[in-house]
Amino acid sequence: MRKALLAAAVAGTLAVLYAAAGYWLAPRLVRAALLDRAAGAGLELRLAQVRTDPFALGVHLDGVELRDAKGGMLAVAAGASADLAWASLWRRQWIVQHAMLHQPAIDVNWRLARGGQGQTAQPAFTVEKVSITEGALRFAHGTRRLVLEGIALEASGLSSRAEAPARYSLSARVAPGGTLASHGTLALAPLAAQGELRVEALPVATLWSQAQGRIQGSGKYSYEGERLVLRELGVQGRDVAYGGIELEQLALQSPRLALPADEAFEVSATAQLARWVPEDMAVSVSGALSAKGRLRIDEAAGYEGTLSVRDARFEERGSGKPLLAWQRLESAEVSLRFSPLAIEVGELVAHAPSGRLAIAEDGRLNIAEILKGRSDAPREGRSFQAAVQRLRIENGTLDFADRSLDEDFAVVVGGLSGAVTGLSTAAGNPARVQLAGRVAKYGAARIEGTVNLDEPKSLTNVTASLRNIDLAALTPYVVRFAGYRVQSGRLSAKLRYRVREGRLVGANDLVFEQIVLGEKVRRAGERDLPLELAVALLTDAQGRIDLDIPVRGDLNDPKFDLGGLVARAIGNVVQRVASAPFRALASLVGERGTDLDRVRFEPGSAALGPPAQERVAGVAKALAARPQLAVTVQGGYDPEGDLAALRRDAARRAIARRAGYEGGAPLDFRDAKLLRAAEALFLARAGNLLDLIRLRADERPYGRLLFERLVAATPVEPGSAEALARARAEAVRAALLEHGVDAARVRLEGPASAQAAKDGVPTLLALDAERAASAGATGHRTGP
Repeated sequence: MRKALLAAAVAGTLAVLYAAAGYWLAPRLVRAALLDRAAGAGLELRLAQVRTDPFALGVHLDGVELRDAKGGMLAVAAGASADLAWASLWRRQWIVQHAMLHQPAIDVNWRLARGGQGQTAQPAFTVEKVSITEGALRFAHGTRRLVLEGIALEASGLSSRAEAPARYSLSARVAPGGTLASHGTLALAPLAAQGELRVEALPVATLWSQAQGRIQGSGKYSYEGERLVLRELGVQGRDVAYGGIELEQLALQSPRLALPADEAFEVSATAQLARWVPEDMAVSVSGALSAKGRLRIDEAAGYEGTLSVRDARFEERGSGKPLLAWQRLESAEVSLRFSPLAIEVGELVAHAPSGRLAIAEDGRLNIAEILKGRSDAPREGRSFQAAVQRLRIENGTLDFADRSLDEDFAVVVGGLSGAVTGLSTAAGNPARVQLAGRVAKYGAARIEGTVNLDEPKSLTNVTASLRNIDLAALTPYVVRFAGYRVQSGRLSAKLRYRVREGRLVGANDLVFEQIVLGEKVRRAGERDLPLELAVALLTDAQGRIDLDIPVRGDLNDPKFDLGGLVARAIGNVVQRVASAPFRALASLVGERGTDLDRVRFEPGSAALGPPAQERVAGVAKALAARPQLAVTVQGGYDPEGDLAALRRDAARRAIARRAGYEGGAPLDFRDAKLLRAAEALFLARAGNLLDLIRLRADERPYGRLLFERLVAATPVEPGSAEALARARAEAVRAALLEHGVDAARVRLEGPASAQAAKDGVPTLLALDAERAASAGATGHRTGP
C-alpha cells in the first residue's frame, strides 16, 4: 500500500508538473520557437496569446500578425490551432491531426515568396487535415491586385517530407465580385501544387482595370520551381467593353500562361461583333473575330499576333439593307496597345469584300444617312489611333444604285482588287490607293492616287480610269441632263481630281465611241440641249468623241454636287458646240477661219471664186472628218446688189452682141465699134439723140454715163435673183460632190434674201445631224 501510495504520489506530482509545464511553460516555449523561426526567415511575428493543451497536444494562437522586416503587414489571422498526434512524442517529426486557421488574411508578393525559399532548414511535420475558414488573400504583382475573401480550404495528407502530395479543395469570393473554386494536390518538399481552377461572374476589371464586363472560365494550373503556370485556360465573357468597343460574347483560349517570369502568353480569341458599333451610327454588325498571339495585361497592356474577322456583315439599322460585308479580313501582323487605345497592322487582306453605295429618291447617300447622327470630335480629343501599312483587296464587289433619277440606275463593279497603303488616322499622312475592277460585264475601272483619310477635304489627289463602259446603261443620267436616251455606245474616261483646302480642281478626259442616240425625252425644267447635233459634230471619222471637261467646286458648300458639276460642264460644251456648229467644226478639224457656214459670191454671179472654192474645200474636209453630219445649202441673193449686177451684166452682153462680139467681151469704149453699139442700144431703149448730146456735154466720162443709163434701162426677168441664188446653191453642191462628199449628205433649200457684204453675197450652210443616218458614207451612225 505504501508503495502504491508512493507511486500515486509520484504520478500525481508528475501530472501536476506536466500540466504546469503544458499550460504555463509550453506556451512560452512555443512562442519563443515561433518567433525564432520567423526571425530566421527575416520576418516579424506577433502573437496576442498562445495557449496549449498538454493532454490533447493542442496549440491555439490568437491575434496572429506576420510582418516583413520594414514592418509591413504580410498576414494576419484571428486565430490558429493545431492538434498533434501522440506519435509526435516518439517519432522524429510532428504529426498534426488537424490544423485550422480562422479568418486569416494574407498578402502575397512574388518577390517575398521567392526570396524566402531555402534559407533555413524546415522541420519535418505531417498535417493530416487542414481547415481554413473565412480567410482572405491579397495578391499583388506590379500594378495588378487580386483579393480573395471568404476563403474556405480543406486539405488532407500535408507533409514536409517527399511523400504523396496532399489533396485540397478551396472556394472563395473575389472582390469586388465573382467566385473562385479550386481543387488539386499540394506538396511542401519542395513546394509544388497542381489542380484545376474555375471562376464565375468575375469582373474583367479585376484583371484589367480599364475594361468592363464579367467573365467566367476554367483551367488547369501547376506551381513548381517558383513559377505558376496556367494551362488549358478557357475564358468566356459577356458584355465586355473597352474604349467604347463592346463585345457581346467573348471567348479566350490560352494553352499556357506563366508567372512571374513570363507575363505574356499565347491567346486564341473569338468574339461576336454584335454591339461594338457606337449607338449614334445607324448600323448593325454581325461576324466573328478571332485572334492568336501574345497578350499582356499588366501596366503595358497590349497584344501582338494575328487577327481575323470572318463573315462580317454591316447592315442599315431598321431596313436590314447591306452596306459592307466580307468573307474574311485577316492580318498576321497586328500590334494592339490598350492605353492609350491604338492599333498597328502590317498587311491586312480583305477576301471577297462587298459594298453597297446608294442614292435615295431624295438624293441622300446611304453612308451619309448612317453617319448623320455622329458629331465630329476635335482632333486633340481623339483617343483611338490606327495605322495599316497595306490593305490588300481580293475579288471585291461594289453595288452602286441611284434612285434620284426618273429611271433607276444601277451598276456593279466586280473583281475589285488592289491595295491601299499608308492607312492612318494620323494627321497629314495620306494613303495611297491602287484599285482595279470590272464594271458591269465588259467594262474596266482603275483608281489610283492619294487620300488623307483624316481630312480628305485638305489633301486628295485621285485619278480614276474607265474603259469600255456601256453607254446604254447610263441612259438615266443622259436623260436627266440632256433629255435623250442612248441605244448603244461605249465610254472610256480618265478622271483626275485634286482637292486642296476644300477646293476641288478636276479634269475629265472623256472618250465616247459609236454613240447611237435614242428617242428624245422631254422633261419639265431641264435644259433642252441639241445633243444630236453636238454628238454628230464631235464624233470623228472613227466614231469617237474626245472631250476634255474641267470642273471646279467648293467641297465646303452644302450644295456641292460633283455629278451635277460634271453634267453642267458637259452640258455647257454641248450648248457651245451646237450654238456655233461651224466654228466648233473648224476648230475640231483644224481649219483656218471660223465662218465655214457661208460661201460668198460676187454680186450677180454664181461662179465660185478662189476664196469661195477654198471655203467649200474646207467644208468638204470637215464633213469627211465628221461622217455623221449632213449639210444643207441655202442659196442667198441680195435684192438690190444682185439685181443691179444682173442688169449691168445684161447690158454688157447686149452691147457686145450689137457690136458683133461673142461671149460678152470686156467693155472698152475706146473701141469705136463698142461705143457705136452702145449709142445705138441707148437710142433704142433709154433715150433720144438730144439725150446723147447732153451726155457728151457732161464733165464725167461719156462712156461710163452712157453705160449707167443703159443699165438702168435694161430689164431683168422676174425671179432672176432667186434663180441666181439657186444657181449658187447648185454650184456649192457640185463643188462639195467634186471634193468627195456623198450626194445624200447634201440637201438644197429654197433661196433666201441675204444682205451683201463687201466680200460678196453669202450662201448659207447648215449642219444637220438628223439626216446623218441616211448618209451611209462610212457606216457610223449618231442619230435615230
